[in-house]
Amino acid sequence: MDEQTNLAIGRKYEALACRLGYKPGLATVGVNGRGYIVRLLAGGFEQWEPVGQNIDITNQLRIEGDAADTARERFERGIEEATAKGAGAMAAPMRPLVYRWGAQLIGAISKNAKRLHRQCPRASVPSPDVLAMVTIETAVNLLAKDIDGVPRTKVFSRIGWRLEREAAAYVLRESNVGDANPIAVSLCAVTTASRLCGFAPWTPEQRNKLAGDLLCLLVANATVDANGGEVMAFKDRLVKRRGRQVRYVEMTGDAFDVFLQNVAEPDLLPPKFLPMLIPPLPLSGRGPYLQTSVDVVRGANRLHADFNYPPAYAEAIDFAGDVPWKLNLMVYAVASEAMRRGDDIYTTNAITTNGQTKRRYVYALKAKPPRELTEKQHRVVRSVPVRVRLAIAKGRGASVLKNVDRADAKSLRRITSAVEKQDVFRRWLFGHVKPQSIYRRDLRCIEQTGEHIAPHQRVYFPLSPDYRGRIYPLPDTVSYHGHDLQRAFLTFANPTPVNDRAVFWLKVHCAAMFGHDETGKTFAERVAWADRNMEMIFACARRHGGGWMPWMAADKPWRALAACVELADILEPTGPKRKDTRLPIELDCTCSGLQHYSAMARDEQAAPLVNLIGSDRGDAYASVAAEVRQLLANVTDTGEQRYAAAILDAVDIDRSMVKKAVMTRPYGLTPGGMRKDLLPKLRARVADDDVMGCVSVLARCVEAGIGSVMPRAMAALRLLQSWAAAVAATGRPIVFCAPSGFEVRQTLDKYYKPKTKPIRLIDKTKANIALPVDGRRATNQSKQRNAFAPNFIHALDSTHLVQTVSRCARDGVPVGTVHDCYLVHATNADRLRDICRDEFAEIHRADLLADLHRQLSERYKIEDLALPHVRGSLDILSVRSADYFLC
Repeated sequence: MDEQTNLAIGRKYEALACRLGYKPGLATVGVNGRGYIVRLLAGGFEQWEPVGQNIDITNQLRIEGDAADTARERFERGIEEATAKGAGAMAAPMRPLVYRWGAQLIGAISKNAKRLHRQCPRASVPSPDVLAMVTIETAVNLLAKDIDGVPRTKVFSRIGWRLEREAAAYVLRESNVGDANPIAVSLCAVTTASRLCGFAPWTPEQRNKLAGDLLCLLVANATVDANGGEVMAFKDRLVKRRGRQVRYVEMTGDAFDVFLQNVAEPDLLPPKFLPMLIPPLPLSGRGPYLQTSVDVVRGANRLHADFNYPPAYAEAIDFAGDVPWKLNLMVYAVASEAMRRGDDIYTTNAITTNGQTKRRYVYALKAKPPRELTEKQHRVVRSVPVRVRLAIAKGRGASVLKNVDRADAKSLRRITSAVEKQDVFRRWLFGHVKPQSIYRRDLRCIEQTGEHIAPHQRVYFPLSPDYRGRIYPLPDTVSYHGHDLQRAFLTFANPTPVNDRAVFWLKVHCAAMFGHDETGKTFAERVAWADRNMEMIFACARRHGGGWMPWMAADKPWRALAACVELADILEPTGPKRKDTRLPIELDCTCSGLQHYSAMARDEQAAPLVNLIGSDRGDAYASVAAEVRQLLANVTDTGEQRYAAAILDAVDIDRSMVKKAVMTRPYGLTPGGMRKDLLPKLRARVADDDVMGCVSVLARCVEAGIGSVMPRAMAALRLLQSWAAAVAATGRPIVFCAPSGFEVRQTLDKYYKPKTKPIRLIDKTKANIALPVDGRRATNQSKQRNAFAPNFIHALDSTHLVQTVSRCARDGVPVGTVHDCYLVHATNADRLRDICRDEFAEIHRADLLADLHRQLSERYKIEDLALPHVRGSLDILSVRSADYFLC
């Protein structure tokens, strides 16, 4: 690290030391993994004893070390209980079932210990209980997410990486070198152990042979009780994929049913990272945690070893990580009580738009099926296994017929016939299976956080960038990047005083959470809705649960409940009124990808549609939908006219039909991806013989409609794609520098052609393992080319976010970020909107296309790279007066 970086880290460490009650020393001090004050020297660290105990840093050290160690101890105790009580005695809930599999796998490991120890150096192979725990946790975590199974090589590759880290952490712990208590999932344990303790990193062949053998033993030995006897919990099968046979591993139906009923037990999958109790350490150092190192870039490989953060970028992330949060205990109490009662989670509510009544499928605590279901259909629902309902929910009912058990196939055929007759039936099934598992998982994650953090304690969310510069929180239990329940669970720790503008923005936010932020609704219309429904808002705040309430049918129900309570505390006539607010309100950019394209190309036609200019709210989705209707009506090809007529007769081409395509087109949506997105929307409404023809015609019209509505923006997209093709043809990975100074490197493993080596596993089958990427590997030109345009837009998104956060830091405005969405106190909403618009205009004042053209031409020595020629007449400074840039 250079001297400037050292001084920046030292200033942050010194401030932290003073805050924690330590005696400050020189200008450059810090806190190491043992909690000692240290002084950063040219040759290393000089250790000082602490001047006193501090509860926050003590607890932070404890939860960092306990996260994995506690899970391992519980796993070992559970295996002992499962062995003592017998395999069949503990097969009902998920946690004891995993313990049962652990006992079975440990027995198989003991029988094959000689072969397993031959795979890796004997001294570095973890103990049998650790081998079993890592294998089962990793396999269940992957296989429970997909009913169709996962390629076997993907599963044991993930197991192998975790096993190597466990082995390295064990070597560190036994030698008492480095961190006092390195947790087993430390992402840098292998590097640290090899540097300090002489740990020999495993070769890809060693790592994958050991993990593959363990997975084979798990598949061959793990059982579950069903139908009065024991059946296998996992199975593998060959699947034809892209012209070759690939071996998949999957949970059997009986094991999958048990998992869905007990999804995401807290002890099953221990967290790698938890929220912090003290402000995170500087990003430019070894990471935000005291004793847990993290990768410099999420998902980085050895080609990122020399990566450095731009100073301004690192400072912005440090400020965002320093924002303190608290837990919203009211939301947690209501959600926990609903979970305890076993209430259903989702229901339907009728929404009337333009005279048409549509049914939405949203959160609720007392779910009732839609009236359209007949009694016969209800009986079908009750008779079909949960795993089959999940297949229907994903729209793969017919495609999984070949891969389900014979007993399930009959039920599946019955239910698919009902689905073909009535699409609402499939959607109702979706609402009662998949979303319920999401809700349960979120609540379990919140409970997991509560095990380590006191209810009224401040928490901090350390952040980490990916290779494009996009910022994510590190904690994997709860964060403001999570689903609705997780976001509602968090409030700012520091309140701000309430004024008239704060009340205005709280009303806007409340209406948005109830679903009144789409279809062109203005801020004034949302405030008017809140004023008309103030009695309902007060009622929701007074009575959270114990029966159906309007907040349960909101678009984002848990955040709607939190907003109702906040407004009631401030405005309700009865009772004391609060004079401050902690609730984070959300302000979201409008189609941020299209905003960047329109600004780069100065597209005066697209600018008002994506709210770059003007005081009226634009709607790009509705404009594209209108253009698509016009294009379908004017189809001249005789072969396509029949399909166009069928689409217009059967489908209402509205904004919801084209929204996903318009939103994802700037991020590289391909024609095949667009057809895949439109197919489910047409399948239930168009005759089977015509559905594929209709999908192709509609996809072409949507593509043409987007190009017609925003011509210069799409011309800029095509220009970037042509540059990507020229650069990818050189055979080198694409690298460019974002306006923030962050260097985007398309050097991840997925951007290179795979290189494999065959190995033979313990079950006598062969597997091809992927070898690590090095500088000599040929790039995958197709992936390099297709990823460039979306990665460039993601880099612009992150630049805008970083510059906005930096300005907020200078102005003292606490802010949370979810990519292009900002969380802020209602009191500071107007200030944030001004900052966000100013920084967007400042970024795009420069000719970004010309700058990118110069970078690529100089780096790759391409003389005939097409010059940018798509700029229009838009005045970019007019963005500063765009009322709905954030809405």
